[in-house]
Amino acid sequence: MLVPPAMIIGDGMLAAGVPARILGEVTAGAKQWVETNPSLYRELARRHAAGVRPVPEPQTGDGSQGMARRGFDGLPSAGRPGRLRAS
Repeated sequence: MLVPPAMIIGDGMLAAGVPARILGEVTAGAKQWVETNPSLYRELARRHAAGVRPVPEPQTGDGSQGMARRGFDGLPSAGRPGRLRAS
C-alpha cells in the first residue's frame, strides 16, 4: 500500500492499493481478529513446540549416517527443511 503524503486514514478505516484508497470501515469481525489473533497464535506455537520432536537419522550398516538422505555438504537436502515429527 502506498499512502500519498496528504492522505489521512481515520481510525477504524480500511485502506488498500497503490495509491491507497479508503475501502470502508473495518468490520467488527476484523477488529476481533486483530485483538485476539496474537494470543491464539502464541498458544498454537506453544502447543506445536510441546508436541514436536526430532526424527532420528537412519543409520547405515557401518553405524554412520546414510549420505543418500543428505546433501553434498552433509546438511539436509534442499526441499527437506529440517526433520520434525509431531508426536
